[in-house]
Amino acid sequence: MSRARHPRSWRKPRGPIAALVAELGDIRHETRLHAVEALTALGPAASPALPALIDVFGDGYTTSSTSSFGPTGYDPAVDFPIALGALRAVVAIGPLAAAPLLDALRTLRNDAKLYYIALALGELGVADAIPALEEMARARDSVSVRHSFDQWNDYPLYEAAQTALRRLGRSHPHD
Repeated sequence: MSRARHPRSWRKPRGPIAALVAELGDIRHETRLHAVEALTALGPAASPALPALIDVFGDGYTTSSTSSFGPTGYDPAVDFPIALGALRAVVAIGPLAAAPLLDALRTLRNDAKLYYIALALGELGVADAIPALEEMARARDSVSVRHSFDQWNDYPLYEAAQTALRRLGRSHPHD
Protein backbone atom coordinates (compact mmCIF):
# COMPACT_ATOMS: atom_id res chain seq x y z
CA MET A 1 0.00 0.00 0.00
CA SER A 2 1.25 3.47 -0.72
CA ARG A 3 1.82 5.76 2.19
CA ALA A 4 1.51 9.51 2.28
CA ARG A 5 4.90 11.14 2.53
CA HIS A 6 5.82 12.38 5.96
CA PRO A 7 8.74 14.13 7.63
CA ARG A 8 11.76 11.97 8.42
CA SER A 9 11.43 13.06 12.04
CA TRP A 10 8.24 11.06 12.42
CA ARG A 11 8.54 7.91 14.38
CA LYS A 12 7.38 4.63 12.93
CA PRO A 13 4.19 3.59 14.75
CA ARG A 14 4.91 1.26 17.66
CA GLY A 15 2.94 -0.52 20.33
CA PRO A 16 -0.78 0.17 20.44
CA ILE A 17 -0.61 2.71 17.59
CA ALA A 18 1.11 0.18 15.34
CA ALA A 19 -1.61 -2.33 16.17
CA LEU A 20 -4.30 0.22 15.30
CA VAL A 21 -2.53 1.07 12.03
CA ALA A 22 -2.54 -2.66 11.20
CA GLU A 23 -6.29 -2.74 11.97
CA LEU A 24 -6.85 -0.01 9.37
CA GLY A 25 -5.92 -2.58 6.72
CA ASP A 26 -8.09 -5.34 8.12
CA ILE A 27 -10.65 -6.92 5.82
CA ARG A 28 -13.41 -6.46 8.42
CA HIS A 29 -15.04 -3.04 8.28
CA GLU A 30 -15.94 -3.08 11.99
CA THR A 31 -12.25 -3.60 12.84
CA ARG A 32 -11.27 -0.66 10.65
CA LEU A 33 -13.97 1.51 12.22
CA HIS A 34 -12.72 0.56 15.70
CA ALA A 35 -9.20 1.59 14.67
CA VAL A 36 -10.20 5.09 13.50
CA GLU A 37 -12.30 5.61 16.63
CA ALA A 38 -9.41 4.53 18.88
CA LEU A 39 -6.94 6.76 17.00
CA THR A 40 -9.35 9.69 17.37
CA ALA A 41 -9.42 9.14 21.13
CA LEU A 42 -5.60 9.27 21.24
CA GLY A 43 -5.53 12.77 19.74
CA PRO A 44 -2.01 14.13 19.10
CA ALA A 45 -0.44 10.89 20.37
CA ALA A 46 -1.81 9.23 17.21
CA SER A 47 0.39 11.40 14.96
CA PRO A 48 2.59 8.45 13.86
CA ALA A 49 -0.58 6.98 12.30
CA LEU A 50 -1.17 10.01 10.06
CA PRO A 51 0.19 8.43 6.83
CA ALA A 52 -2.13 5.44 7.32
CA LEU A 53 -5.08 7.72 8.11
CA ILE A 54 -4.46 9.67 4.89
CA ASP A 55 -4.46 6.34 3.05
CA VAL A 56 -7.88 5.59 4.53
CA PHE A 57 -9.24 8.78 2.92
CA GLY A 58 -8.96 7.26 -0.52
CA ASP A 59 -8.67 3.95 0.95
CA GLY A 60 -5.25 2.91 -0.21
CA TYR A 61 -5.86 -0.71 0.77
CA THR A 62 -6.41 -1.84 -2.80
CA THR A 63 -6.32 -5.58 -3.34
CA SER A 64 -7.53 -5.82 -6.93
CA SER A 65 -7.02 -3.92 -10.15
CA THR A 66 -10.74 -3.09 -10.28
CA SER A 67 -11.19 -1.71 -6.77
CA SER A 68 -9.92 1.57 -5.39
CA PHE A 69 -11.52 1.23 -1.98
CA GLY A 70 -10.98 -0.99 1.00
CA PRO A 71 -9.63 -4.51 1.12
CA THR A 72 -12.92 -5.87 -0.25
CA GLY A 73 -14.01 -3.08 -2.61
CA TYR A 74 -16.12 0.00 -2.06
CA ASP A 75 -19.19 -0.31 0.14
CA PRO A 76 -20.58 3.19 0.83
CA ALA A 77 -22.51 2.03 3.87
CA VAL A 78 -19.30 1.18 5.69
CA ASP A 79 -16.43 2.89 3.87
CA PHE A 80 -17.91 6.40 4.14
CA PRO A 81 -18.14 6.20 7.97
CA ILE A 82 -14.57 4.90 8.10
CA ALA A 83 -13.31 7.81 5.96
CA LEU A 84 -15.22 10.26 8.17
CA GLY A 85 -13.72 8.58 11.22
CA ALA A 86 -10.27 9.00 9.72
CA LEU A 87 -11.06 12.68 9.13
CA ARG A 88 -12.02 13.05 12.81
CA ALA A 89 -8.80 11.27 13.84
CA VAL A 90 -6.66 13.57 11.69
CA VAL A 91 -8.39 16.66 13.12
CA ALA A 92 -7.89 15.26 16.65
CA ILE A 93 -4.15 15.00 15.95
CA GLY A 94 -4.26 18.78 15.60
CA PRO A 95 -1.45 21.06 14.42
CA LEU A 96 0.98 18.15 14.04
CA ALA A 97 -1.08 17.09 11.02
CA ALA A 98 -0.80 20.43 9.19
CA ALA A 99 2.54 20.02 7.37
CA PRO A 100 1.93 16.44 6.15
CA LEU A 101 -1.58 17.39 5.01
CA LEU A 102 -0.24 20.40 3.10
CA ASP A 103 2.38 18.22 1.45
CA ALA A 104 -0.27 15.65 0.51
CA LEU A 105 -2.57 18.38 -0.84
CA ARG A 106 0.22 19.56 -3.14
CA THR A 107 1.44 16.14 -4.29
CA LEU A 108 -1.39 13.59 -4.31
CA ARG A 109 -3.63 13.05 -7.34
CA ASN A 110 -6.30 10.85 -5.72
CA ASP A 111 -9.59 12.78 -5.62
CA ALA A 112 -10.94 10.87 -2.64
CA LYS A 113 -7.85 11.63 -0.57
CA LEU A 114 -7.76 15.27 -1.71
CA TYR A 115 -11.42 15.71 -0.77
CA TYR A 116 -10.83 14.70 2.85
CA ILE A 117 -7.44 16.45 3.05
CA ALA A 118 -9.09 19.74 2.03
CA LEU A 119 -11.78 19.28 4.67
CA ALA A 120 -9.18 18.45 7.34
CA LEU A 121 -7.09 21.52 6.50
CA GLY A 122 -10.19 23.70 6.81
CA GLU A 123 -11.16 22.11 10.14
CA LEU A 124 -7.62 22.60 11.45
CA GLY A 125 -7.57 26.24 10.30
CA VAL A 126 -4.38 25.86 8.25
CA ALA A 127 -4.12 29.25 6.56
CA ASP A 128 -1.09 28.11 4.53
CA ALA A 129 -3.50 25.89 2.58
CA ILE A 130 -5.50 28.85 1.21
CA PRO A 131 -3.62 29.24 -2.13
CA ALA A 132 -3.89 25.53 -2.97
CA LEU A 133 -7.54 25.43 -1.87
CA GLU A 134 -8.34 28.49 -3.97
CA GLU A 135 -6.72 26.81 -6.97
CA MET A 136 -8.74 23.66 -6.30
CA ALA A 137 -11.95 25.71 -6.12
CA ARG A 138 -11.09 27.60 -9.35
CA ALA A 139 -10.35 24.37 -11.19
CA ARG A 140 -13.97 23.26 -10.78
CA ASP A 141 -14.37 22.13 -14.36
CA SER A 142 -10.78 21.39 -15.28
CA VAL A 143 -9.40 18.01 -16.19
CA SER A 144 -7.26 18.05 -13.04
CA VAL A 145 -10.31 17.70 -10.80
CA ARG A 146 -12.37 15.31 -12.90
CA HIS A 147 -13.41 12.37 -10.82
CA SER A 148 -10.93 9.54 -10.69
CA PHE A 149 -13.74 7.07 -10.19
CA ASP A 150 -15.96 7.43 -13.25
CA GLN A 151 -18.60 5.14 -11.81
CA TRP A 152 -18.71 7.11 -8.52
CA ASN A 153 -19.37 10.82 -8.39
CA ASP A 154 -18.61 11.08 -4.68
CA TYR A 155 -15.67 13.50 -4.58
CA PRO A 156 -16.50 17.01 -5.86
CA LEU A 157 -13.16 18.60 -5.01
CA TYR A 158 -14.32 22.16 -5.58
CA GLU A 159 -17.03 21.67 -2.91
CA ALA A 160 -14.47 20.42 -0.39
CA ALA A 161 -12.20 23.36 -1.27
CA GLN A 162 -15.07 25.84 -0.88
CA THR A 163 -16.03 24.33 2.49
CA ALA A 164 -12.43 24.55 3.70
CA LEU A 165 -12.08 28.14 2.45
CA ARG A 166 -15.25 29.16 4.30
CA ARG A 167 -13.83 27.60 7.49
CA LEU A 168 -10.68 29.64 6.91
CA GLY A 169 -12.71 32.85 6.57
CA ARG A 170 -12.42 33.06 2.80
CA SER A 171 -15.07 32.84 0.17
CA HIS A 172 -14.78 31.86 -3.45
CA PRO A 173 -16.57 33.29 -6.52
CA HIS A 174 -18.27 29.92 -7.19
CA ASP A 175 -20.07 30.11 -3.82
